[in-house]
Amino acid sequence: AALWANEFDLSLHTDTNHTVAVEATSLADHVDQMSQRLVVDDTCALWRLWCNRSVGYSGSSTPHVTAVILDNAGPELVADLCLAEFLLCRGLTNKVYFYPKCIPWFVSDVTPLDFDWLLTTGLTSQWFSGELIAPLADHWSMQWRRRFEAGEFCVRKSMFWTLPCAFDELSVSDKPLHDEMASGDVNVIIFKVNVFLCIAKFFV
Repeated sequence: AALWANEFDLSLHTDTNHTVAVEATSLADHVDQMSQRLVVDDTCALWRLWCNRSVGYSGSSTPHVTAVILDNAGPELVADLCLAEFLLCRGLTNKVYFYPKCIPWFVSDVTPLDFDWLLTTGLTSQWFSGELIAPLADHWSMQWRRRFEAGEFCVRKSMFWTLPCAFDELSVSDKPLHDEMASGDVNVIIFKVNVFLCIAKFFV
């Protein structure tokens, strides 16, 4: 899908009005409102691809990697981890690569250190109150640490995502990354970054 989202870029939130408005609306209603801004929606085709490549369909030994090119830290990174957890639990992929930036070009860009902070400090009960939320925060921080230890979640570092390069320059700018992304193991690439990308034919 090609869409306008970028809801958690801190540069867009100089006051709290937008955040409060989102929280005051049910998630389903908010998704409905945002769907009007979709430019191209291939969600059904992507879902079919995931289902056809699921562990139950192709066998557990078949590699299937979903790559996520990250954008914003904080709540958006938590949502990215939730998506990755869903894909693994449903057998739609058997590994998720996360590609952060090496430095935060914009104020809320995800860096590798954000994962460490989120899973050891940010997503723990010390930041949450209430009998429901606090145990959930502890549960998911432990669950996702286990995913990283098992290699099911993996942070992959490359300067390419921090440099002002178009996607069709990947083979020249970072050949190891190009080879990794173009390998048969990486089946789905989710771009969340704020860049203009030229999708080259070597992925077909």
